[in-house]
Amino acid sequence: MNVDNKDRRLVYTLMILAIASCLAACSVVSPNVRDQAVDLGFSKLADKPDAYIGQTVILGGYVAEVLNLADKSRLMVLQAPLDFKDEPKSRQASKGRFMIVTEQFLDPMVYEKGRKVTVAGTVAGKTSEMVAQYAYQMPMIKASELHLWEEWQPRRWPYYDDPFCSWWDSPPYYRWHRPYRW
Repeated sequence: MNVDNKDRRLVYTLMILAIASCLAACSVVSPNVRDQAVDLGFSKLADKPDAYIGQTVILGGYVAEVLNLADKSRLMVLQAPLDFKDEPKSRQASKGRFMIVTEQFLDPMVYEKGRKVTVAGTVAGKTSEMVAQYAYQMPMIKASELHLWEEWQPRRWPYYDDPFCSWWDSPPYYRWHRPYRW
């Protein structure tokens, strides 16, 4: 069977489009906000946040503190680099902190310290907050989209429930025919 170059190019183009759409579908940020976002390193933003006022950015990290006021909520976040799904990675790679401002109420029991968040929003300048006893200058982001990541839960071993009887000591019927419990 002869396949000409035109057909090959069409197949390759379709494969590239399929892969790109799968990768774009993995993000928690909507595509229209992602198109507006500036690809900006956090170090540049932290150094001169006033230079980027009004520009859309996507940042993420770990919740450090929640403060609910009468008309808005403020969420202080320890920045972390984002992976391809826009999920924050290791906090050891952090370049500093930033503040998220939103009109919605953020329950401190839900947005508890250490939870992962990703925000898409516009740069609103900088703010100075006390961290320990240090006046810390950080960028302020007005949130348009805010995503709280699920907490990691270890999975139980699904094959046998009895903690006092090991898997090897159980009767063969239970080893091989007991239904899985997820």
